[in-house]
Amino acid sequence: MSETISDGDERIFSESRPDSGGLWALVTFSVPESQRSIRHQIRATLTSLGFGNVGQGLWIAPAANLHEAQVVLERKGLGGYVEYFSGQYMGDEQLAEKVGQWWDLDELNSHFDEFLSFYATIAEQWRARSEAEPSDAAQITQEAFRIYVPMLTMWRRLPYLVPPLPVDVELTEWNGDRVRAIFHEVHRMLSDPAGEYVDNVFAGGRRN
Repeated sequence: MSETISDGDERIFSESRPDSGGLWALVTFSVPESQRSIRHQIRATLTSLGFGNVGQGLWIAPAANLHEAQVVLERKGLGGYVEYFSGQYMGDEQLAEKVGQWWDLDELNSHFDEFLSFYATIAEQWRARSEAEPSDAAQITQEAFRIYVPMLTMWRRLPYLVPPLPVDVELTEWNGDRVRAIFHEVHRMLSDPAGEYVDNVFAGGRRN
């Protein structure tokens, strides 16, 4: 359980993408027709880890994500059905074009809309507030808590939808990088005052 929590924290709070050195991980699996549910579990697990689908039974992600896939699939008892490979992309087409085929970027973008529509504005407001005259500290911490907790709840599932693509793959019409940047900006601004509000509430309760 502690390993699962650690894996989740890394996905949720890490600001950097791991360097795959230009290598890609390929995952393929073979499951008997009589065990369709296992096939579904493998597909769902790889999707949840940000893998894209190259074709029938073949999934792809930057190579730095291979270890996580191996650990998670083994933990779920699915590793015996899966083979893993790592290598370079050798095609003639632009890699960004292929990425647009392997991942449904429009579908993924749709999951970010609600987060972006609200928290992009929040980021602007708190940037302006940091440059303004100081206001009531108790009010700031309470408001930070009110905003931060729902944001964290909404964000927890989104990092698993953002393909962990290499930095040098430039994509148009893609909001994955923007949504991650806004989360981390608001997290930096609000996590400390939100935590301070919680500490104050508990301290008040102990005094009572």
